[in-house]
Amino acid sequence: MACLVVADADYDQLEITNASECNCSDPAYWYNELCDCDYPEATSIALVHDALPLGIWYGLVLILGATGNSLVITVVIRYRKMRSFTNILLASMSTADLLILLFCLPVQYCKYLSHSWIMGAFLCVAFHYVELMTMICSLMTMTTISIQRYAAVAFPMKSMSFRSKKRALKTVLVTWLLSALLAVPILFGQELEVYKTPKNVTVSWCWRRFSDHYWEKIFVLYQFVILYLGPFATTAISYLLLIQRLYFGEANSLLQENVSARSVGNANGSTAEHQQTYQAKSSRRFCPRREQSKKVTKMLVIILLLFFVCWTPTLVDEFLVAFDYLCHTSPTTTLKYMRMIFAIMKFSNSCINPIVYAFMSNSFRTTFIIVCNPLCLKRRHSLPVDSRTHNRRDSPISERSLRLHSDIRPTELLDGAQSVFRKQRLMKVKYAKN
Repeated sequence: MACLVVADADYDQLEITNASECNCSDPAYWYNELCDCDYPEATSIALVHDALPLGIWYGLVLILGATGNSLVITVVIRYRKMRSFTNILLASMSTADLLILLFCLPVQYCKYLSHSWIMGAFLCVAFHYVELMTMICSLMTMTTISIQRYAAVAFPMKSMSFRSKKRALKTVLVTWLLSALLAVPILFGQELEVYKTPKNVTVSWCWRRFSDHYWEKIFVLYQFVILYLGPFATTAISYLLLIQRLYFGEANSLLQENVSARSVGNANGSTAEHQQTYQAKSSRRFCPRREQSKKVTKMLVIILLLFFVCWTPTLVDEFLVAFDYLCHTSPTTTLKYMRMIFAIMKFSNSCINPIVYAFMSNSFRTTFIIVCNPLCLKRRHSLPVDSRTHNRRDSPISERSLRLHSDIRPTELLDGAQSVFRKQRLMKVKYAKN
């Protein structure tokens, strides 16, 4: 019985025991040594029935992902008030998504256009290394954000020093270096195998093959438990604790206690009535921030869940194969198409995050509109790039509309832009009449 050998989400060989089982109309049989088929002149044979729908989907993912992640990086770099600790880390995650889309996605599609690996030994190793490194970087970034946001609510005073922009940039650098280091073991597991078919056609395959099957199990355990489940569990626990504090009022009571202690310590002759008034005002100031934290937390939890849904199938599949719970062989092409869908899911995750930001974050939505609006792009004063080079009084849209920690009021910002444009049109009409 013919069994489809599916490894590494690619079109692979068919393992057969009898030449009568060969089906030369199927490209999967062209490279089997037992089959006396008319082999193609080149190994790059387009499989139209699979390549066309995959090409359309991958094209959409590439366009949406490259545009969206570039916008995220642009607004964080360009607009000073968007450079909060969380936003800087989100821009780092967008960089990882952009890397996997621009480097790994085209290589993945080339695997589907050709029946064998035609891109050489370097890309065989680099493709899987970059893919693993960006996955680690994204997950570690989400873990860092979750811990930081919990600390900001649970320990607002102590965590102030850890939320600076310089600290965020250092965190990004450490995250990338650590991700690059943790992905190194895969360099010893990818191998390019080259051989010739009975028709003297050179065929190459990019396999995951360690020196011993035991080491493959160790690597998969390391990848699944330490690199994936560990950070994911830490992130999930941090968000659960954060949600508990936000929705059960503990953060508000903590802030009131801090304000009360500070009021007593700094004003020895103050009355109890003054202290209560001070606490009430501080509580009112905290309420909008608390609601903002709830919105941001919802957005970040959705991003985490989407990452989990998109990446888990591929990692679970590799785990089951390494431990022989799922066989490499299958009598049908079900496993092949299943792994093609898994690959689509993990690449699609890289284009989803900017869409989530646009729908759930007022700050990102507003800055996206400003960057994409041709009218705003033509006006240098639509939004100052940096307060050091633009005077706030000369700017029709003040940076004050970009609130602390990316809490932008879009109506305030856009209304300001519209009023400026109306004044300019009235001036043009006045000059035309004169």
